[in-house]
Amino acid sequence: MMGASLILVSAIFLVVRNRPLRSFLLAAFIGLSLGVQLKNANDYRREWKYQVAFFEQLIWRVPGIEHSTAMLANQFPDLYSTDNSLTGPINWIYDPDFAGGDLPVMILYTTRFGEDSADLSSETPIQRDYRFYPFDGTMGESILVYHAPPACLRVLDPIYDREYPKLPDEVSNFLRFSDPGRIINAATPASLPEHILGEPVTGTWCYYFEKADLARQFGDWTQVAELGELAFSLDDSPNHASERVPFIEGYAHVGRWEKALKLTQETIKINKFIGPMLCDTWERIEDNVPPSVEKDEAVSTVQEQLNCKP
Repeated sequence: MMGASLILVSAIFLVVRNRPLRSFLLAAFIGLSLGVQLKNANDYRREWKYQVAFFEQLIWRVPGIEHSTAMLANQFPDLYSTDNSLTGPINWIYDPDFAGGDLPVMILYTTRFGEDSADLSSETPIQRDYRFYPFDGTMGESILVYHAPPACLRVLDPIYDREYPKLPDEVSNFLRFSDPGRIINAATPASLPEHILGEPVTGTWCYYFEKADLARQFGDWTQVAELGELAFSLDDSPNHASERVPFIEGYAHVGRWEKALKLTQETIKINKFIGPMLCDTWERIEDNVPPSVEKDEAVSTVQEQLNCKP
């Protein structure tokens, strides 16, 4: 930068003899340089904010994880980092005492596996070297992470999310490999290094959504409903219609049929493409919630309004 600046100024003084024009050109280049630096600073600020939000939501949804788990993910809209560079801090978070050997966790963009995912199976090995440490896992020993801000981070489930609306091919082709069972609801959950990332900001919509999605995974429907009451009392709101679905299922399981039905109707109004996902959710509700008159009425209403297959 110093050399380029000296050459530029020298060129202006050699070529331009008119002093007012020379001053104008120097001022213009200085202004442009300041503008570029300001843009770069804002880009890095936004990227840092994105990364912090990603790690915060990840530890809320994945408080612990089994060794040798691959995190398959869509390519994040992060300009200055890649799956390789995110692998380091993720291992720092989930295994802060790691001192060598096989790498506990690795994040891999699904685009690294090429376009033909049909040739892959659950037994397909995932073997990578990260600096001096190898990672050894399989496609079946993975979870599928989908993050498309401003929507909350998702750990996709082959059952819950098989009708996720307009899921990109780079994600949907790998849904069959995702095993949320590798997530550990640890008594001492993973935490962020606060001296670098700061203390996580709880009490947001995504905080309650991630916690509710985790509780749904472990069948704690009472907690899902309780988290729903807190989430919907916020000034914050869902960023994707599908983020209401765990709460619909939670309310149904605790017998709050009016709430589950109302939330379903609101969701289909927001996103007309989410109908199949809602129908799939209510099919699970019909199969897994104990019978009652209220349940039958609610299921019948949803099937009629959404034109679900009986």
